[in-house]
Amino acid sequence: MAQFARKAKQKKQRKADKDRRYNQQIEQKILVHKNAIQMRQQEKMAAFEDMVSGLCDESEYQRRSRQCDEYIRCLEQKIRELQKQKRQMEKEKSQIDSILPYTNLRTLSRELVDLLIQHIYIYSDASIEIVWKFQDEYKRLFA
Repeated sequence: MAQFARKAKQKKQRKADKDRRYNQQIEQKILVHKNAIQMRQQEKMAAFEDMVSGLCDESEYQRRSRQCDEYIRCLEQKIRELQKQKRQMEKEKSQIDSILPYTNLRTLSRELVDLLIQHIYIYSDASIEIVWKFQDEYKRLFA
């Protein structure tokens, strides 16, 4: 029993380390995209300064400005997607953390049923179907 608990704790630690690295990678990508946005904004300002100083005409400025704006919009979309991934990961982590205290139990309590089970269907042929609330997380935890 102690070996099972130790293995579960080690598995949880490995998962936490993996999640931390993944979170750091997401943060790093967001930072890179934010820096790229700043560079494109500076490029746009340089294009405006070139137009004002007569180094390029207004159509050239408009073209460069549109390119910068499109690139900025693309990067902002990527940042939103990365932030969404990060929020999803945090949500999954909190769901898994809420299940972990119950992984060593041998009996089913009302609290555990409320936490894990969405619906229980009992059919006339004596078969039972259980719809889990945390199906993917539960499978991932014990896989």
